[in-house]
Amino acid sequence: MSEFTGPAASGSAAPSPTAPSSTAPATTAPGARQCPAVAAQAVLPLVNGPLLAGEVLASWYSAMALAVDTPAGTRVIGLLAAEASGVPHGIRLDVSAEARPFRTFTGGDPVFVGAGSIRLQGWQIRPTRIYPTAVGILQADPTCINTFRERMLGAPIGIPAAPLVRLQEALAEQDAAGLRTAVTGLVGLGAGLTPGGDDILAGLLVGLHALGRAALVQQIGVAMSGGLTERTTVFSADLLRMATAGHASTETLAVLRALDRRTANPQLLPGALDRLLAVGHTSGADLATGLLLGLTQPSAQSGRNRVHARGAGRKSA
Repeated sequence: MSEFTGPAASGSAAPSPTAPSSTAPATTAPGARQCPAVAAQAVLPLVNGPLLAGEVLASWYSAMALAVDTPAGTRVIGLLAAEASGVPHGIRLDVSAEARPFRTFTGGDPVFVGAGSIRLQGWQIRPTRIYPTAVGILQADPTCINTFRERMLGAPIGIPAAPLVRLQEALAEQDAAGLRTAVTGLVGLGAGLTPGGDDILAGLLVGLHALGRAALVQQIGVAMSGGLTERTTVFSADLLRMATAGHASTETLAVLRALDRRTANPQLLPGALDRLLAVGHTSGADLATGLLLGLTQPSAQSGRNRVHARGAGRKSA
């Protein structure tokens, strides 16, 4: 389900946005409405890069999705009102959804992204600050992980249970072939802008990044990559690529900070989980389900940093 709807990033425990470390020169479009904005860390290189053409994918009450043609394929930018979820490819405008800022835009409207700004239909949106999206290494607090697990009991998810069970079993058994099958079965599974299977995989990848499980992240990324944009939405495919690269939403990062034993605060965790679970219809619960699964895998330091082909490298009894 859609990741756009949810609590505003400003209402979460996310760090304060900071000024961009570098800003490409941007020319001012004559007569354009100038819109300062806060850009996700992961999307800033696209905005500050060479000028590229794109189009509006769709617009909603609190957000609008843009598709941008790049040499590496289609990238997505989410323009966000204050109430929208802090997606890792978002640019948040200083405007409330109640003002209906995206009501005049329709799918196919032309967009130009690059040289420090986004230009569309009389608007020039120029990021002046950034919000972080990179996932750091986590030192999980066991008590907080148990609280997380208890909070997820009975939480509704956007896919049937069986595909999730197959993923859990493949990870537990370190079965590479089973993992490939489980991952490919989850891509695009479910309804909405971000299908539930994609959200679970994105959460899993973020959790594995937080544990330093780079090899396992790579295995899952390879399993997802074949024909990704044919099997799911363009928007969701971009979020999966970002999760593979170690980027997450502000709501997800707030949960990770609340779980870290270096910064863990049991009083902050319930609120952070509530904000994540409030994203979309089931997107937040799907993300949280995958995140918990990722965080409860062995860490990189355990020496089990790869899921193996069945029987490979195992000593006989």
